[in-house]
Amino acid sequence: MPLGQIVYESGDQLDHVYFPTTSIVSPLYVMEDGASAEIAIVGREGIVGYCQVVERHALEHAVCK
Repeated sequence: MPLGQIVYESGDQLDHVYFPTTSIVSPLYVMEDGASAEIAIVGREGIVGYCQVVERHALEHAVCK
């Protein structure tokens, strides 16, 4: 994944998960005022989007770093 690529955004309906084998993905929580906070960092040992696929919609943003 290229640097800065948005993997998913809040409200997106997700059909698959990501295994970031050559990148790091940061799920972000975006606040009402537009500020954001990094929730976690997911690397090649992790999975991105699992909970969102089960729930069928994204609760936060995820960006490739």
